[in-house]
Amino acid sequence: RPPMEDAVTTQSVRSEMSTLVTVASGAALEEVHDALDVLVRTSGVRPIIVRLGDHPAPERTDWHDAAVIDGIVPRHLNNAVASLRLSSLPAIGWWRQPSTEGLLELADLVDRLILDVPDPSPVWTLVPQLSKRTAVSDLRWAGLTRWRDLFAQFFDLPEVRDWMWQARRTSQG
Repeated sequence: RPPMEDAVTTQSVRSEMSTLVTVASGAALEEVHDALDVLVRTSGVRPIIVRLGDHPAPERTDWHDAAVIDGIVPRHLNNAVASLRLSSLPAIGWWRQPSTEGLLELADLVDRLILDVPDPSPVWTLVPQLSKRTAVSDLRWAGLTRWRDLFAQFFDLPEVRDWMWQARRTSQG
């Protein structure tokens, strides 16, 4: 009887478990390519990369295992993404675009929207509307985790706690 590994032919089959729609431009686009390169090799994500522009019907191209839509008009983002995403599986939106054009439309298509922009002011004005459409996360806040932990540890020092208690007693009279 042949050993089991000889009897079974193994083939690398990539099963997709979710869609990651990334809207990015400029230098952020290179970072997206690097992150997705690792993600595609290590997980079951179907990546869609979008760069906004002024083309009503840009051609879809492929980069590694990612579908790329380059230069689409923001108002057509919804249809382009809807045709490529795995509709029965979770979808995540990764917003790396400084403009807010197309952001509300993307929020209608995804289960979670991750905001990741250098200047969050324009994007954050839309968070109340976005949160009515999908779950919203912000990588800038998540990026502060180590700083928040370090700051919290400062209050674990006995000298700092003693000083705080003394300051509190003094302020109370």
